[in-house]
Amino acid sequence: MFDNKKMKYVKTGAGVAVVVLVFLLLYLFATPYITVNQIEAAVKSNDADALSEHVDFPVLRQNLKDRLNADILNGMLSEDMDEDDQFAAFGAALGGMVVERMINAIVTPAGITRMMESQQFVIEEDGRSSTNQQSQEPFTDAVMSYESFDEFVVTLPENELGKEVKFVFSRRGMGWKLSDILFPML
Repeated sequence: MFDNKKMKYVKTGAGVAVVVLVFLLLYLFATPYITVNQIEAAVKSNDADALSEHVDFPVLRQNLKDRLNADILNGMLSEDMDEDDQFAAFGAALGGMVVERMINAIVTPAGITRMMESQQFVIEEDGRSSTNQQSQEPFTDAVMSYESFDEFVVTLPENELGKEVKFVFSRRGMGWKLSDILFPML
C-alpha cells in the first residue's frame, strides 16, 4: 500500500517529468531560431569560425552547383539546336566547370556573410569575388517558418528585382545547418 508520503513523491516525479518534457519540446522548436540568431551574431562580428559551425558547406555547394548546372542545361535544351551539335556538349561541360569555380569561390564564410548582408557580388575574370557595399543587418524583415520537421526556411523580402531569397536549414541531430540558398535567378 502507498501511504500519502510515497504518493506525494510519485506525483512530484511525474510533474517534474512533464515539465522537463515541455521544456525539451520548446527547446527543439526553438533551435532553428537560435541557429539563425547565432548566424546573425557571427555575420555582424565577421566571425568566420562561428558562421562555419552553422553551415554545411559541402551540401550547400553541391545543391547550388546542381541547380545552376540544371539551369544551364535547360537553357541549352530550350534553344533550337541540332541533335549532333557537338558545340552544345562542349558548352555544357565548360559551363559546368565555370559553375564549379564560381560556387567554390562564393560559398565560403566570407561569401555567405556578404549574401546575408545583402551585398552585391561581382565575380571578376580571375574567379575572385568582390562586393559592392550595401550592407544591412542580416535577415532584416525575414520570415521564418518550418517547411517540415527537418527543414526550416528563412525568406528574405523581395529585393530590388522583386525576387525573394530563401535560406534553407536542415536538421542535423539536435541542431540545424544552412544547406541551401534559393536565389531568384536559379
